[in-house]
This record gives sequence, structure tokens and C-alpha cells, in this order.
Amino acid sequence: MPIKNLNKEDFFSIFSKCPHVFLSRNHLEAHLNETETCVYLSNEDLSVGVFLKKVNSQVFCPYSAPFGGVFSKDSRVQFNIIDLFVRELCVYLIKIGVQSLRIVFPSALYSTNTSTKVINSFINLDYSIKIIPDINNHIELSAYRELSYHKNTKKLIRRATEAGLTMNEVFDEQKFTIYNILKENRESKSRFLSLSYNKLRSLDQICGTRYYIVKDNNGAPIAGGIIFQLTPRIMYAQYWGDNEIGRKLNAMDFLSTNLVKLFMKEGFSYFDVGVSSENGIPNNGLLRFKESHLFDSTLRLTIDLKLI
Repeated sequence: MPIKNLNKEDFFSIFSKCPHVFLSRNHLEAHLNETETCVYLSNEDLSVGVFLKKVNSQVFCPYSAPFGGVFSKDSRVQFNIIDLFVRELCVYLIKIGVQSLRIVFPSALYSTNTSTKVINSFINLDYSIKIIPDINNHIELSAYRELSYHKNTKKLIRRATEAGLTMNEVFDEQKFTIYNILKENRESKSRFLSLSYNKLRSLDQICGTRYYIVKDNNGAPIAGGIIFQLTPRIMYAQYWGDNEIGRKLNAMDFLSTNLVKLFMKEGFSYFDVGVSSENGIPNNGLLRFKESHLFDSTLRLTIDLKLI
């Protein structure tokens, strides 16, 4: 069989360079448990590979992360090699009893060449396929110009600054304060954080996590951001949000602007603030907010393949 089923040790020895932290061995092992199965597959010449979480007759990538993807030894792997891998992967999965496959691919910031060719190959298969086109937002920090803000956005930023808001990175128990602000923010919208506080903290070293808090002029916490460093050049907003007081004081406008300035000053290339849609359906308010802060919109595709 052309598809090789590797053990975890061999897989990460072969694919030691990962496109982003969510595909790293350390991130995977932080989430693995004894009741779940993960398969590690590659093509015959070991130039393309993927690890998949197996649950009954379904397989998924990523494993407990916003997005995953496919490994390649070289971003210039020829299309015919990738196409053959995708086709043989499907045949192999059917042989071991898998009925459906879901892969959430990263946006164009991460491993563009390989992802583009893999997605094209999946789309051209004869299997039943559903494509979920989520809208992802990022800003290229070298192109950031504060003068480019629309006058209404400038007004909100100026109002927040004049109100005496401050933003600082925190290293102590205030991390829990930030988490609670974000937890309450999600719960007010009948949504939930994907990670518990303890699980989040266990990822601090793996994801290079930074915690930022926004306070009002009385020192009361009103907003926060939890930021992962996914690659040497990309910062990613895992969670950010405000509370009711923060919304009245335009705390998110203040937080967004100051994070962009900070990461630009530190020499990062991009700030990725994640999706502005759910199952492909845009959140108009969220998308409008991000674009008003100069974040560009690209696609983050999910492939749902029905094999049987």
C-alpha cells in the first residue's frame, strides 16, 4: 500500500518542520489522551504527510486547535505528487473503515503552496464534498499606517485614549482576570471558550502565549487578549474581548490598535485575528470591526469529504 502508516516518533522525525504551532508535536501531545486514536500517514517517498484524529468512522485535522493542515518536506513539492497522495489517502482511509474526513486548512498566511495544491486535489475528487468558506482576518504589519483609519475609527480610538485607558502585558494572577473577562464575554453571547483556564496555561510555553489587559482610568479591568505566537513571524489572537464597561469605553478599538503597534514595533510580519464567520456564515458586525481596523479578509477553508 503506497500510504505509509507511521508511528508518532517516526512521523515527527520525518516532518520535523511544521507550518505553525497547531501542527507541532508538543501541541498535539498536550491534548492527546488514552481514549483517543491518532493516525500518522505519509506518501511512499515521505514528502507529504498528515496526522488525523480518529473517532469511530471519522477522521479530523486539526487535533484540538482552530486549524491544522498537511505537512510537506518542501513547499515546492510537485502537484502530481500531492494529488497522488490525496487520492491514495482516501483509498487507504476507506480500507481501514473511515467514512468521512474533515480538514480545517489554515489561511493563506501559512504554508500557502502545499495547502493550495492539497485543497485543489480534494475538490477534484469524485467523492461527495462540502466546502466551508470561513472568512479569516489578518494585517500585514509592515503595511500598517495609522493615518489609513477611517475618520469614525480614528474618533473611537481617540475617545478611548482620552478616557485614560491603558494596555499592559501581565505575568501574574491577572491572567485569570483576563480569562474571566473573555469567558463572560462569550457566555453573554451563548458561546464558550474552547479551552479551560488550566488547559490554556499548559500551552503557555508551547504557544509562546502572551496575556494583555486593558484597564480604565480607575484601574478596573475592562478588556483583554490572549495571543499565541504561531510562527516566528505571525502572532495570533486566540481569544480577545471586553466586558460591558469596556464596550462603552471602546476598549476593543484601543486594544486592537495597541496590539498592532506593539507587534509591528517588535518586528513581526503579521497579526492574525482569526475568523469572522461560523460554519461559513459571516458575522457582519465582527467583520466590519476588523476591517475598520485595517485587517484584510482572506478565506480559511474546511473540507468535509464523505468517503462512503
